[in-house]
Amino acid sequence: MRLPTALTSGVSAAAALVLLTACGGSDSEDSSASGSSSSPAEASAAQTSAAEESAADPQEFCQQTIEAGRDLDATFSAAGTDTSQVPQLLEAAVSRFDAITPPAAAADDWSTLTGGLHELSDTAAGLDFTDPNAFTTFSQKLSELSGPLNTAQQNVGEYIRTECGIDPGTGETVAPSS
Repeated sequence: MRLPTALTSGVSAAAALVLLTACGGSDSEDSSASGSSSSPAEASAAQTSAAEESAADPQEFCQQTIEAGRDLDATFSAAGTDTSQVPQLLEAAVSRFDAITPPAAAADDWSTLTGGLHELSDTAAGLDFTDPNAFTTFSQKLSELSGPLNTAQQNVGEYIRTECGIDPGTGETVAPSS
């Protein structure tokens, strides 16, 4: 069975979205693992830690994003026409990109992209891709998200190009613009 064009372009868009996405989820396990009460000093330390995390190294962010995008593309390619894998592939993409912490300058757009990827993953998880109507539902969700995601994707791509000197589409080094 071949993937319908709408799903193929949806998966490609998700892969492209993921290539330039992910705000990073909650990495502050220490604050949630503490007891039932915390002092103001502990709360302040948790806020400081979160602020430090948002000041991620731009080069590391760019490299992690490019590598994760390549891995995702390879994973989707390897899945071929097996539509039953779409929910698991998107779930794995969400996990991979949630682990990337963006620099403050890219955080808002990264958050928009990751949020969209979460929504696509949640939508796919609730669908039976052996049912042709699933493709319509997935495509509708992708269409609904495309406006804000395209803008955020362009902004993150420009960040990667400008700050890291990497073409986000190819992963190749380019002369950084200033």
